[in-house]
Amino acid sequence: MENYKNPLHIISAHVAELGITLASRNVDGRSNEIPALRQLLEALSVEGCIIVADALHCQKETAAVVVKKQVDYLLSVKDN
Repeated sequence: MENYKNPLHIISAHVAELGITLASRNVDGRSNEIPALRQLLEALSVEGCIIVADALHCQKETAAVVVKKQVDYLLSVKDN
């Protein structure tokens, strides 16, 4: 990454079983991907799916969006 002045930051929604990307969003490097994930989830019809996200997304507001979308979820938690 040291060779790039402005690396591209992307979040994506994948269908693992099919190996396809449903949607992706650029995230400003000076920004935070937490609100970008919430916006991506709001834009998708994911009812009945399973959402998997890393520990960064263990936020009450993100969990509220996930529950509102009526999906199952796996959010990684770490002790820090």
